[in-house]
This record gives sequence, structure tokens and C-alpha cells, in this order.
Amino acid sequence: MRQKIYIYLITLICLLIANTTFAQRVPGYQGKRLILKVDPFAPLYQKGIIVGFDYVVMRRMAFSFTYNRAVRNYTQRIANYKQAFGNFPEEKGQISDNQVGVEIQFYPNKSIPAPQGTYVFTNYYQGIAKASGHTFDPRDGDFLQPYTIENLRTGTLSAGVGNKSIAWDIVVLEFDFALTLGFLRIPEDTPELVSNSFQSFTDRYGPNIYSFGELSGNGGMGMTGHLKIGFLLF
Repeated sequence: MRQKIYIYLITLICLLIANTTFAQRVPGYQGKRLILKVDPFAPLYQKGIIVGFDYVVMRRMAFSFTYNRAVRNYTQRIANYKQAFGNFPEEKGQISDNQVGVEIQFYPNKSIPAPQGTYVFTNYYQGIAKASGHTFDPRDGDFLQPYTIENLRTGTLSAGVGNKSIAWDIVVLEFDFALTLGFLRIPEDTPELVSNSFQSFTDRYGPNIYSFGELSGNGGMGMTGHLKIGFLLF
């Protein structure tokens, strides 16, 4: 976890330096409003993809539309399993999530028009996920039983700060950090034993850097960060 934080901090410092350099050389936005961007590290840290478009609607405001696919593994903190064996299962729980979302970005610096410079933002994503994990009941023997939950309704809500830099009049470098809330809605027909086992790791769902734990219901609260690379289109 600390290594992730160090990587993001180093990236932040590098991009701040890059932004100072590029801001002096790039001759404004040149009338272009649309940006295509991706997170090149998403296949590594979430086994998925993040791709989206930014569109500038005003001098100091832009909208972003994004598709986010993530497949994340979590430690199953099953209490009665730890009571029986002294540790949690080595087998991981998994949530495979597909979401689409919208983001509003506001650029407070009046002298630098969007989409350059520092901005504050909020976004909301909704999607459908599939989860898998294991149940454990000592009355059925000393072994785990696999389960799968289909059609989980998911959502994330974030608010934070970001920065965009433009190099060579076309390449966009972007990073952002935010406080994120994750939400999961378990189907009502899910068996109680399965639901309880699944809830052993739902408090980690949502943030991608660090989770403070469960806020309310099913889902986590914590810090999220992204580094994205994009291109000015038109």
C-alpha cells in the first residue's frame, strides 16, 4: 500500500514540474474542445481499462464521459474461518465491474482556459458487477464453498482535484486525486450465508489507493488517484 502511495506522489511531483514547463510553451487551446484519454496503468492495478472523453463547454468548465472496467481481488475476512484456522483464507474474493460515468471539471484560474491547469471536479459512476468468493460453515466440514453473485448494482461518487498539461500542442497529461465513496447493492434473493461472506470485503470497494473502511451499507470510503494520457482531437 505504501508503495502505491509513493508512486502517486512521485508522479504528482513529476507532472507538476512538467506542467510548469509546458504551460510556457503551449499557445493556448487553439479552439480544440475534445480530448480522448486513457489510464495506461489500469491494466496493471485493476486488470481493466479506463477510457473517456473530455469536452470543454465553457472557458472554465469541462465535462468528462468515461468507461471504467475493473477486476479486483480482495482478502476475504471471514470471521468463523479465522476462528477455526487462525487466519483468513488464501483464496481471494473478486469483483468484476463495468461502469460508465460523468464528471464535471471546474478550472478556477481565469488566466488559463480549460482544459489546462488545475481543476476541481466531482464525478459519479454507475454499473453492473459480478462477484465471486467463498462461504465457510464449520458444520459442513473444514472446507470453503465457492459462490457467484450476478447483477450487482454498483456506484462510485468522488470529489477532488486534478491537473492537466498539454505538450506539443496535442499530448495531454493528467492526474487527479479524490475522496471516493463506493456503493454496492446486493440482490435481494442472495442467500444469507453468501451475503454475509461477500460483506467480508465489500468495505474495500470503491477507492483504488487506500480504503478507510465501510461508511454505510455495502461499499468503502477512501482515496483514489489516476494518471491519464490523452490527445487533443478537435
